Amino acid sequence: MSAVDCDVAVVGGGLVGASAALAMSRAGLSTVMIEPVPVAPAEPAPDERCIGLNAASVVILKDLGVWSHIEGEAAPIRSTLVNEAGRLGSARFSAADAGLEALGYNTPLRAVHAALLDALKATDAELRHGAAVAAMQAEDDAASLQLDDGSSLRARLVVACDGTDSPLRAAAGIPTEAFDYGQTALVCAIGHARPHDGCAHQFFMPAGPLAILPLTGNRSSIVWSESHEQAAAINALSDADYLEILR
Repeated sequence: MSAVDCDVAVVGGGLVGASAALAMSRAGLSTVMIEPVPVAPAEPAPDERCIGLNAASVVILKDLGVWSHIEGEAAPIRSTLVNEAGRLGSARFSAADAGLEALGYNTPLRAVHAALLDALKATDAELRHGAAVAAMQAEDDAASLQLDDGSSLRARLVVACDGTDSPLRAAAGIPTEAFDYGQTALVCAIGHARPHDGCAHQFFMPAGPLAILPLTGNRSSIVWSESHEQAAAINALSDADYLEILR
């Protein structure tokens, strides 16, 4: 058996890759995380993308020791109002009715990612930013990775966290089935004239769902699904015209 450089190589440093690398490093495994995008400071933006964290996700983030660094930017979803087109208020769910503090938390991706990376830097894990995997060779006892910066490493386990169109998944011969829903999601953030009270709204429209998800303060994030053609037309509008259609 030839020497290996690490127990685990995590390829991809997004939310999934960073959390996997942090968990494995905390478990005592020698870990390398490979991320092709160079490290850059993540600045807050008013229309930044968000992720909905359910109770199980929060438990994992607490176990990883990062939730306390995230919760200040995590907006609790205390109720959800589901509306079908033409039928207002068709269903309502409440955290209080279920004996929960929140149904989930709408959280900026930036805040979650920054907390994971900060925690990861405090471990013994090696972070390789700015390099991508160019080739992978599976062997009997390990896998060999060739990086595009000319370096290489051997790991007992490779975890592919390199995105939807994962090159590592393709290299491993794992098939996928994909299809087009015929929808594009428009994502933005809005300010409210009145408090949202932690209520998330889901409107099921003919072209696709429209979600209004509470953010901290008097703001909400919008995930607005339309046909590809209509979404492109709306996206090209001025902010004022865009907001008028959203209203």
